[in-house]
Formats: sequence, structure tokens, C-alpha cells
Amino acid sequence: MAVDEVCVDRLVREEGIPAERVDLLLNFVDLERFRPRPPLPPRPARALALSNQATDAGYVQTIRAVGDSVAMCVDIVGHAQGNPTDTPASVLAGYDLVFAKGRSALEALAVGCAVILADVVGCGPLVTPDNFERLLRARNFGIRGCLTRTIRRGTQRRSPPTTREQRLTCPFRVRAEAGMEPAIDRLISIYGAALASSAVTANPSVAAANHLRRVARELKRAPELSTRVEALTRESEASTAARDRHIQNLERRLRDAEQALCGCA
Repeated sequence: MAVDEVCVDRLVREEGIPAERVDLLLNFVDLERFRPRPPLPPRPARALALSNQATDAGYVQTIRAVGDSVAMCVDIVGHAQGNPTDTPASVLAGYDLVFAKGRSALEALAVGCAVILADVVGCGPLVTPDNFERLLRARNFGIRGCLTRTIRRGTQRRSPPTTREQRLTCPFRVRAEAGMEPAIDRLISIYGAALASSAVTANPSVAAANHLRRVARELKRAPELSTRVEALTRESEASTAARDRHIQNLERRLRDAEQALCGCA
């Protein structure tokens, strides 16, 4: 069983499981917990970066810079920021625009927030009726090309939906298609089919060997990459120091020139 089309591909192409033995069960939302918020304002006043990786020093810094230019307050909720929450439904209801991915993005849509896909790896599009189904829902709002742009570019290219139809379409679809009750029914059905099907024997040693063969190359490259990262870090620090010295020299020459001009006057 897979949660998105990328997991389906991995099971079929990498693990060699027949496609007919793989079920796709997309993420779902407890609609009783994530109740609809009031209609969105014409322009977002409050934005939320909802991620366990988000911090003041990370990508949210760019979001806040853009938010300042349009008088929009930006908050962070998540583990890295030191304020995780076990009641995201009540938190989401207080925001107009949410930067999130995966299940968090789905839950924000269920509440009725405008959502821009974003996390530490990059920025994706604003979720709209045009990209909801194929590009985002089937990819779990964050994988396979959904987070490929910088935060600034993604934020500036589109603003949250302004028409009433656009504001209602995505939340309506989430609440119509991604509820918990139908997902549980399907999950029970999948379990039942698995229990009723004939067992497929497999050699665990072969499975482990195949897995290790796939990851061995990257593991062997880890020391080399670590050494390379350290060298690049040193080069970067040296370049920064040289730049700072050059700037200080220019500033000193500028002051000398200004004093010379004052003396001539």
C-alpha cells in the first residue's frame, strides 16, 4: 500500500512488486477536527509556516521579507522553532495563508486556508483548482517536482485566490474527497483483500541484499562528500574573508578621498 504515486513507483520499479498487488491510499483528514474557517479576506493578513524544520534563520526569513512588503504577518509553528503543537486544527484557523507540504498542506486546505507548498527543500506553487488533482494531490503535496523553486520566486509569482469560486474549490474538494471515514473503509477493504490472498514467499536475505546494493554506492561516497563539503566550506570562508578585507580597503580609500576633498575646499 502506498500513500502517493511516487511510493507506488518505488514499490513496483525498485522492489519488483507486481502493480496489481499495490494499492494507492492517498492521505486523508479528520474533517471533524479540521473544521472550515470563515471566508478568506481579499488579501492575506496572517501567514503561517507550518513545518518541524522551519526556523527564523531558514527559508521563513525570505517569506517574512516578502510578507513585510505587503503588510502580512508571518509566524512559525514547528519542532525546530521550539513550539510544536498537537492541535494544528485550532492553529490553522487563525491564518489566511499557510506555507506547508504533505499532510500539513492537506489539513490547511481542509480548514479553508490558502496554501503555498514550501519547506526547507524549496517552494512549490499556490494550490489552485488547476493543479490540485494531478500535480499535487497524487504527489502528496510535496514530492516529485512540487518543491522546485525558491521561496521568493514562488511567493511573488502568485497571490492567494481572489475569486470566491477559487477560494471555495480546493477546500470543497478536500472535504469531499479526503475525509477520514471513506479512507478507513478502504483501508479495511485493503486489509481484507490482503488476508484473503495467497501468501507470496520471499527470501529475506535476498531482499536485504538488494536493498544494500541500492544504497551501498551512496554510503561509500559519504566520506568523499564529507571531505568535499569541508573543503568547499573552507574556500567559502576564505572568499568571505577576502571580500570583507576588500570592502574595508575600499571604505578606507573612500574616507581618505573625502578628507582630501574637504582639505581642498
